[in-house]
Amino acid sequence: MAHRPPEGTQKGDVYSFAIICQEIVYRNGVFYLQNFDISPQEIGEKVKNGMKPYFRPTMEAFDCPCDELAGVIKRCWAEDPVDRPDFQTLKGQIRKLNRDGDKGNILDNLLSRMEQYANNLEALVAERTSDYLEEKRKAEDLLYNMLPRFVRVCMCVCGRNPVMAGCASFPNQWS
Repeated sequence: MAHRPPEGTQKGDVYSFAIICQEIVYRNGVFYLQNFDISPQEIGEKVKNGMKPYFRPTMEAFDCPCDELAGVIKRCWAEDPVDRPDFQTLKGQIRKLNRDGDKGNILDNLLSRMEQYANNLEALVAERTSDYLEEKRKAEDLLYNMLPRFVRVCMCVCGRNPVMAGCASFPNQWS
């Protein structure tokens, strides 16, 4: 690909998790602002604009079921990703907020799944990269075996394409 999108990070996922939490608390769309009537396109433009102060979502403590949850969400939105908590810390904070301690809490289950996803993603990428490299090696072996003997010998001696290496020219077949 000529232009690959940037890879995601776990700290970016924490920010996204807080956006989802804000949507749940307000029961409205992304970047819901109480006193503003703004379209999703306008929100996108303001975020992409990047002018300071940055356009960010809001979460007021009085809008939240509890003040602590508003604080957790705000920490997930920290401008510096280093200041954002990781999913293990978030899990602990949300468990503290869960007064009844019930294991069936939807938010707790969602957080657990996101943590699992983040932990398994690197292993999956490594496995797929290994599979890709193995298939590439097989394809190169097949192509090597299809080449004429002279070219293979020259490749073994030169270590690369005989034409590029300046080996003696090999015969062409003309019909």
